[in-house]
Amino acid sequence: MKIDEKTGLYENYGSWHVPFWQTDMFLLMIKVVALGCVFLLLFFLCRMYIQKHRRKKLPAWDQALLDLESSREFYMLGNATGKDFYGAITVVMKRYLYDRFNYDVIGKTDEELIVYLQKNQCIQDIVDELAEVVRGSVFVKFANQDAVVHQIHKDYDRCVAIIKRTMPEKQKR
Repeated sequence: MKIDEKTGLYENYGSWHVPFWQTDMFLLMIKVVALGCVFLLLFFLCRMYIQKHRRKKLPAWDQALLDLESSREFYMLGNATGKDFYGAITVVMKRYLYDRFNYDVIGKTDEELIVYLQKNQCIQDIVDELAEVVRGSVFVKFANQDAVVHQIHKDYDRCVAIIKRTMPEKQKR
């Protein structure tokens, strides 16, 4: 082997050697691995966030009781009229009957609700109580304020009683 007189190196070696960690291919692979780690970290963080904040679905009776209570509080604060209150509690009761018993009552009027429940052999006490609530909504339109408050409290208690009566035995408190 000859030594190059200009560089002082053997001829079979180039004058410049690039270590592998300084090559473009190595740097590209490092960037790809780092990007993959970032995506993996984001994936697991998002998954943890979703699992932590996933809303746990309550049983139909607990959800209905919560909705009734929030409707009552909204009315008691003076933010709703008697008509609005009755609209809210009938929606809650229809949703409860749909979720709990799979009765198709969501789009029905109040009178259609009573007829539907009578045709589907629902417990007669429940049908009678719901009919009283529906009549209470008509009563509220024409009564004075003191009678309205009394009727609203009575119908709220009726709805709560219906829900508690139809809860499974092991869930009753």
